[in-house]
Amino acid sequence: MMQAESQPNTRQDFSPIGAQHPDAELLGLGAQLDIHMKREKALIEMATDENLETTLVIAEICVRDAAPVARRIEALQARTMEGLLVRAKALKWSRGEDTFDLSDYGQTGDVRLVNSIISDLLAM
Repeated sequence: MMQAESQPNTRQDFSPIGAQHPDAELLGLGAQLDIHMKREKALIEMATDENLETTLVIAEICVRDAAPVARRIEALQARTMEGLLVRAKALKWSRGEDTFDLSDYGQTGDVRLVNSIISDLLAM
């Protein structure tokens, strides 16, 4: 009996842990988001008054490129702490802040709790 040829895995795996990890796809997306975030940070650090207009155009391109990655992270359910950390990082990226803060939504207990949970995750 002939064995069927196995199909090659065409899904790119950016996860350092590999496909066996319950959050392998999420971790791979987190690695992609890290690359985008480093690129954005470097761009911001290079901005001057002379190149501000060009920097803003490039920054828009960076955001446009990173947004689909963040949307994919948003759509996946985390199954491990590592996956949850990726989701927290995507939330921070989407807010566009160095520190996470939802206080513009008010100072109710639920907002303070969400702020503290996300801040704790990002500090890990």
